[in-house]
Amino acid sequence: MQRDNRSSIRRLVLACVLLAVVAAISACSSSKKSSQLATTQSASSAQSGSGAQSASSASAGGTAVSVVNFSFSPATLTVPAGSTVTWTFKDSTDHNVTADDKSFASKNSSSGATYSFHFSKAGTYSYMCTIHPFMKAKVIVQ
Repeated sequence: MQRDNRSSIRRLVLACVLLAVVAAISACSSSKKSSQLATTQSASSAQSGSGAQSASSASAGGTAVSVVNFSFSPATLTVPAGSTVTWTFKDSTDHNVTADDKSFASKNSSSGATYSFHFSKAGTYSYMCTIHPFMKAKVIVQ
């Protein structure tokens, strides 16, 4: 009888331990998903902008592009002719902004640096980071 009690207690303890492990894994997974969702929502908010003006459409005074997480945000920016676009470098590694047609190019820059270019003529200006050629984006000037 005593042996059956010990066996039952061991099973009960094992079940509790397994339940605790499953709960911990579930909590970590939920926390990670919440963090990923918040990051995705934050990135979406940054790209869609707020109020009447979106991040992909700028006023005549200028607009901003973030160079962060090995990407340009927004990747496509539409501005009126006469706008000045400012890129803000937010990664700790160096990046640059170089037009495919070489009409503009920044120096290699890291976190905290900015680069601005005045777009006087209508057209589509594709650009990239020559250090990381997979980083591509464009400015559409209307």
